[in-house]
Amino acid sequence: MRKLTLPLSLFIVLLSLVSCAHKSPIKEGYYFQALGEEGDIVVTFDVERAREERLGLVDESLFSSPILSRTDRASIALTPNDVDKYPLDVGEFSFKGALEGDFPRVLVNTAIRYTKGFESVGDGGIYYYENGRIESGVPKSGILLFSQDDWYDLYETTIKKRRLLIPDDIASEMASSLIALYVDKPKTLMDLGFEITKTVLDKVERSVLLINKADDDSLVLSGTLIMEDEGNARTMNTILRNQLIQSIKRSGERLDVSALSHIFNYEGNVVKIDRMSVTKEMEERISSSLSLYMEGLLG
Repeated sequence: MRKLTLPLSLFIVLLSLVSCAHKSPIKEGYYFQALGEEGDIVVTFDVERAREERLGLVDESLFSSPILSRTDRASIALTPNDVDKYPLDVGEFSFKGALEGDFPRVLVNTAIRYTKGFESVGDGGIYYYENGRIESGVPKSGILLFSQDDWYDLYETTIKKRRLLIPDDIASEMASSLIALYVDKPKTLMDLGFEITKTVLDKVERSVLLINKADDDSLVLSGTLIMEDEGNARTMNTILRNQLIQSIKRSGERLDVSALSHIFNYEGNVVKIDRMSVTKEMEERISSSLSLYMEGLLG
């Protein structure tokens, strides 16, 4: 019997006519806390807030898609394909994670199953679907898991036998931010606009970066970098401060040296960033990266 196939977007439009609203089933902490293996970059994005405030961080047309229009939060773990190369292009990471929102399990799984190119895979009584590029499935209503590598392992480690890797206090800050990035013992990164050498990067124990909207609707970045020791914290603090000075000079803006002392500080082995204005260059890199991964998920 020939398999009926239709575009996934059409199926989900049809589902919206019959489905009731669902929310994430995660009750212990936040879903993304179970991501964050050493060296992986965890990015969590408040899609609902970005959609409502129309911040322009993602191509606006993506928000009207049948999938993202049902998404409250997107969380992605990026695993570098080459830890010896730095920086990596955004396409040189494999990714996995979840979309949390209005995703009824049976109906969305049926939609994916009958989407052209997808085949059903059963493992331990749980079914997911693959098309040779990505594996997707809704194990519980309210959360859609995706992976380029091993969907069932993602389900096991983040839902079935869930273990939390990101501390609660850090996770709470991440969840309250528009965009948050977490990495434990980074081996490499994509280019975020910070010209940090590989030697200095190797001294980073943990990095947490938080992006939010300021009162004037501009974007500001705050964060914490835990270094190996105080000497490396001093070096990182100097690098970040000098780069911001150069960026301000290139833009022709007025340089307020006293204000810089409030943006970058270090104490012991901890570097603090406090509400640094996100440069246009950095905003463009963030936007292009988010759009690329969202487009990849939406197919």
